[in-house]
Amino acid sequence: MPITISYQLQQELDNFERNKLWPVLCAIISRIFLVAGIIFFVSLFLGLLSIFFFDDFGVVGYVGLSFFILVLGIIMFSIVRKEVKRLSDAYEISSLKNAKALNMVGGLLTFVVMLAGYYLGNNYLKGELNFLFAIKWALSVFGLLAIFLISSLFKYLENTFYTKYKQKVIPELIHAINPDFVYSPDKFIEQTAFDESQLFTYQTMYSYKGDSLVEGIVDDCLFQFCQLKAKVKNVKKSQGKTEIEIKEIFNGIFYVTNFNKSFKGRTVILPDYARQILGFNFGEMVNEVLSQPGMQLVKFEDNEFEKKFAVYSTDQIEARYILSTSLVLKIRELQKRLNNEIRIAFIHNKLFLAVPYETDFLRPNIFRKINNRETIEIIYDKLQAFTDITHDMRLNVKIWGEVKL
Repeated sequence: MPITISYQLQQELDNFERNKLWPVLCAIISRIFLVAGIIFFVSLFLGLLSIFFFDDFGVVGYVGLSFFILVLGIIMFSIVRKEVKRLSDAYEISSLKNAKALNMVGGLLTFVVMLAGYYLGNNYLKGELNFLFAIKWALSVFGLLAIFLISSLFKYLENTFYTKYKQKVIPELIHAINPDFVYSPDKFIEQTAFDESQLFTYQTMYSYKGDSLVEGIVDDCLFQFCQLKAKVKNVKKSQGKTEIEIKEIFNGIFYVTNFNKSFKGRTVILPDYARQILGFNFGEMVNEVLSQPGMQLVKFEDNEFEKKFAVYSTDQIEARYILSTSLVLKIRELQKRLNNEIRIAFIHNKLFLAVPYETDFLRPNIFRKINNRETIEIIYDKLQAFTDITHDMRLNVKIWGEVKL
């Protein structure tokens, strides 16, 4: 349903449009310093390698040097690709939604970064291991930290604009969908619900935070969704040594709603990377091996569904009752509408949905006019995609075909 822009909402949008010059400048400066920081980091690494005498070892030395550069290139590719993905999500760059295009752009930019880093490292940070080299390298490290701090500062200033935007504009959009829905910009779904979904396994939660909680009732079903970011701490002990790993396991929209009928088991739907990379048959064999303890791979006749998702369940029969032909089709349609990978869990009479987003999906593209209908409808459609889930999937209809009264 198209949005009706009220006079009050239009006034707010016009005000943000008039005051967006500074956030735009902050966004540009932040990205410039970020790119400079990445190039400077590469140059420091390559400059440090110059103190090792790889030439003295002949072919073996060159192989070793090539290995270090290859590892650095892989690390840089993952960092650059992630940043490109973040920018494509934030600024709605449709040409980068395709994985191949994203990899090509990420690979090209990584090559440029490595080339620029090699030039700086080879010409300005190269030298012998002595006091002068140590001083020069120490100053360079402080310079690198200063670059990233400046980038973070301007990014923070940019984000203050988005915070104000969400406080003023998003409530109007939520109420345009349904006046009974509640938007709480500073609240988020409790960790107990995140843990209950069992979509992500970890030892210890290190950081769990979020915002932009939306709550409501659709067809007698209560739903909640919000922006979440979860980091975990894993501790490994080996040969008397303790290694602590901090990593991000989720950043995106987390959604939960109650299902009509309780189920005794647990069924999860995950992106099927194995089939997509290794092919259908071999990928299926890998999926069976990767099954979690107590769960089995569930197979369906819908080939399109099978290519995109791997379904595991503690009860094969119950999983087929839950994932009826119509619901399988609805899940495929939801994935296409969100244009992103999704994870779904059916457990404890609830449906849990996790959709990764590198950036806040409620932020406007400040490099476009933010007071016109096209821009506001992009955010409105994103919100509506989640508020429509309960109704579109007919979660108020009993699994065994009885309509909830």
